[in-house]
Amino acid sequence: MHQYFFFVSPDRIKDNLAELTDDDFRHCVQVLRKREGDEIALLDGIGHSYLAVIQSIGNKSCVCRIITRQQREKSLSAGISLGFGLVKNRALESIIRDAAALGVTAINPLNTQHSVKQAINSDRLKKIAVESIKQSGNFHLPEIGHVRSLPEWLAELPPKALRLLADIDGMQRIGDIFTKEPNSPVIVLVGPEGGFSEEETQSVVGAGFIPVRLHTHRLRTELAAVAGIAAVCALSS
Repeated sequence: MHQYFFFVSPDRIKDNLAELTDDDFRHCVQVLRKREGDEIALLDGIGHSYLAVIQSIGNKSCVCRIITRQQREKSLSAGISLGFGLVKNRALESIIRDAAALGVTAINPLNTQHSVKQAINSDRLKKIAVESIKQSGNFHLPEIGHVRSLPEWLAELPPKALRLLADIDGMQRIGDIFTKEPNSPVIVLVGPEGGFSEEETQSVVGAGFIPVRLHTHRLRTELAAVAGIAAVCALSS
């Protein structure tokens, strides 16, 4: 039977007590009709899940007493980061949802020459990520970065990481490269719907990204992101 998790922010956990607030509180008390004395499962987004008992219920929150605590490691111990050219909202939300479920540690929307120019709703994207980790059982909430330019993001990347560029013209497969550096953090970069410009591709490759072919077909940005992440997860398991 699928276990339902409620999300509790780490700063709401202290002395074996956890305070459930906002949407999760309302879903717990108003929708599922949980009452004092009922057991519920919690996760905190930093790798822990808890079995807890509802101790008291207020108007806007409920306090739960933690019974047991479990820790789960990340999908890839060194971490998987995703960078992608900004896309329209529906595709953007799809990327956030699937990347969070697959265990990505950082998600970075990027402004590129061919990307959609728009503001993002960070609070909504975080809610989507939270719902995704609750549904999937991934205990790690990814960090969702603010929109940055491609050059700015490239300049801030950690020096020791396996850098993979999704490219239909790439001559290598992820498996050929990943097996040579299995313990490195991995960064997957996917272009926007119009792809990277020639100048951008040159700068990305110059920054150490290896062009890899994910499929013989041309994939949409949101599908390429999932395919790249899933391939890395499969190879690391």
